[in-house]
Amino acid sequence: MHRRQLQTGKPLPPAQKLQQGRAVLAARHGHRDALARCEQLIQPVGPGDAFQEIKGQAVRILPAGFVPHMLASPPVIGRARYNKMAHGRRQIGAKSGCPPPAPVLYLVHRQTAAKEQCPMLITNGTLITMDPGRPLIADGALRIAGDRITDIGNSAELAARYPHDEALDAGGMLVLPGFICVHTHFYGALSRGIPPRGIEPPADLRARLENLWWRLDKALRPEDIRSSVEVCLVDAIRHGTTTLIDHHASPRCIDGILDLIAEITSQAGVRACLCYEVSDRDGPEAAAAGIRENARFIRRCQTNPSPLLAGLMGLHASFTLSDKTLQEAVETARGLGAGCHIHAAEGKVDVSETLRRTGKRVLERLQAAGVLGPKTIAAHCVHIDDFEVDILRETHTMVA
Repeated sequence: MHRRQLQTGKPLPPAQKLQQGRAVLAARHGHRDALARCEQLIQPVGPGDAFQEIKGQAVRILPAGFVPHMLASPPVIGRARYNKMAHGRRQIGAKSGCPPPAPVLYLVHRQTAAKEQCPMLITNGTLITMDPGRPLIADGALRIAGDRITDIGNSAELAARYPHDEALDAGGMLVLPGFICVHTHFYGALSRGIPPRGIEPPADLRARLENLWWRLDKALRPEDIRSSVEVCLVDAIRHGTTTLIDHHASPRCIDGILDLIAEITSQAGVRACLCYEVSDRDGPEAAAAGIRENARFIRRCQTNPSPLLAGLMGLHASFTLSDKTLQEAVETARGLGAGCHIHAAEGKVDVSETLRRTGKRVLERLQAAGVLGPKTIAAHCVHIDDFEVDILRETHTMVA
């Protein structure tokens, strides 16, 4: 996870987009009394698609088509969302005697109707700015106008400077930028709780891939993918993650699948960088289709740019990619000015198979093929040596 630096004039990272709504903060609150006040203010009224004015606060009731079970959670209140997950059996410090965690307000993207674009002032919080010159501002305040942070400083000073702004009291809370998840698999949500039936528990990466992941991705249909993305986004938003880089695989539904995922992430308002996992494990036709899908989606992002979407050329791993497929994928990505997203040396099988077939270590092969560079993400990089660390440094390749 990385965090965005919080500076005056920088766009807010996006999070839950409630269409025409007013959500600015995803709040993870650690106190029962505040949650109780929240639930007394507003109770969810069931599926709908309209605003309700309750005690002066504009509330968005989520449409039934988007994660309906979220309606059972504490609703959006003005510009704050309270997370009930902090109050369950897994509450930090419940049995250990440790103090409860500090409540957190995650700065997310502001979505306002034109008539509601009034500045907002967040006061009395501890600002974590990610600025080395001024990392913390105690009793801090932050002003938002439109989708920009326009001022930060002491609460009393900003309150006096902007007396007519709408105010949100963040007393006792931390105010910080949203998290970034740089490698995830949305469809992995469907694997939770699946036991290894009839087989021994997987002992290594190859066994996990063959007995779980590759069986699961072959079974995926669009409706399964939609559900898995929605579940992951609920978790992400509730915990302040506003940008996600996903690596998708569904060999029986490849064409257009990244558009489906993009539709859901854009509806939720998070930033997403998407790719399809190219591999020879399902045959040359699936590999070619994966390259085409990546290229099509990257072109879409370039032709119709959105601040919420980007694309990469997805590659599974060195040991499941032939030289021909790897070359075609790299040439396609290079022609589009795009980077790659690949699992690198996640397990020993990737190292041993790459050495056996090519005589090179994983990152050595990827460098020779033109995969690596400042636009590429190499995920895991567990089983690499010092020589490969130097390759990553010299090529400025990002590691997830």
